[in-house]
This record gives sequence, structure tokens and C-alpha cells, in this order.
Amino acid sequence: MITFQYTVKSHMGLHARPASDLSAMARKFSSTITVHSRRRSANVRRIVELMEINVGRNEILLFEIEGSDEQQAAEELRHYCERRL
Repeated sequence: MITFQYTVKSHMGLHARPASDLSAMARKFSSTITVHSRRRSANVRRIVELMEINVGRNEILLFEIEGSDEQQAAEELRHYCERRL
């Protein structure tokens, strides 16, 4: 299992567009990808779950990735977060 944290820098937080992008990215991988924020969690493949955790600016996201392609998934998700969130 690979975990990493990311602090959201976007003033809009995790809104519809990045949630949709993260969800689409997660569906490319066979690994299970879960994100946690403020004692809430979501399956990253499910955009509605991502939106329901209501992540704002300066909040910390903890990603947990487990599976055969976890390394590649972690790298791509981390890169996306750094560019867009």
C-alpha cells in the first residue's frame, strides 16, 4: 500500500472539475484508491463520493492506493494534485 498526503491549495477546493478528473484518472488503474479528509473517506472512482467529502482550501487529503499498479497510480495522482489542486 502506498499513501501520500496533499494539502489543497486551490481557492475553490476540490470542486466538480478536479473531482471529475481524479475520478476518471482512478478508473484507469486496477488499484483501490481511497481518499480521506476530516474523518470522511471516498472511493476516488466515484465522483459523487468525492464531492460529498466537501474538501476546501488548505485541507489535507490522504490518499491510500493498494494494488498491482499502485506505484504508477500514486505518481499520476500526486502529479495531478500538484498541478491542479
